[in-house]
Amino acid sequence: APIHASIVRIGFDRRDSLAIPSESDVREIEMAIRQAKRTTDFLVTGLNYNWEFSQSQNSMGQVPKGLQMLAQAAIDAGSNIVFGSGAHRILPIQKYKGGYIFYGTGNFFFQLFEGNEPAGRYGLFPETQAKIRSYIGRSEYFESFLIRVILSQGKIFRVDLIPFVLSPEGDPSMANDKQAFWILDFSKKTSKELVTTINIDE
Repeated sequence: APIHASIVRIGFDRRDSLAIPSESDVREIEMAIRQAKRTTDFLVTGLNYNWEFSQSQNSMGQVPKGLQMLAQAAIDAGSNIVFGSGAHRILPIQKYKGGYIFYGTGNFFFQLFEGNEPAGRYGLFPETQAKIRSYIGRSEYFESFLIRVILSQGKIFRVDLIPFVLSPEGDPSMANDKQAFWILDFSKKTSKELVTTINIDE
């Protein structure tokens, strides 16, 4: 069967420090999800944003209220999974009303480097180059995980996280035991605040 996709642009009310999404935009995304749900049994909604734990924020930092509202509204409207992208680090996971919200899984490919400098071939803006330079040598930007979702009778039966790491050049490979435990333990700790339990198989 073909895959259908549509783009819905979301605005945020910047008067609120937590960037609350505007009501009209939330209604628009809910309507798009309900329409998509009529033609599919299992629906994944992708959200792209630019939030991540700041350098000064500890790893237990809360997901902003506005982002939680938007992701949960997507589940309420009929999505089975909400997949967040745009952040370059692993963010919390939330089990919500039978669905799952992955606020961020890190980078899968991150081939933006030539040695210790941003790759010139992409023509990046100076401010973007400066941000990329700040990632060099920081392992949290080179850790990630794949998501394997196992269904039973059309419902989510189990979700597996498969850790991997990126080379300094941004190429992915499977994580070793030590790296895998660190990635999964980080996800477990940060997701606990969202009342989501992650079990780590030894």
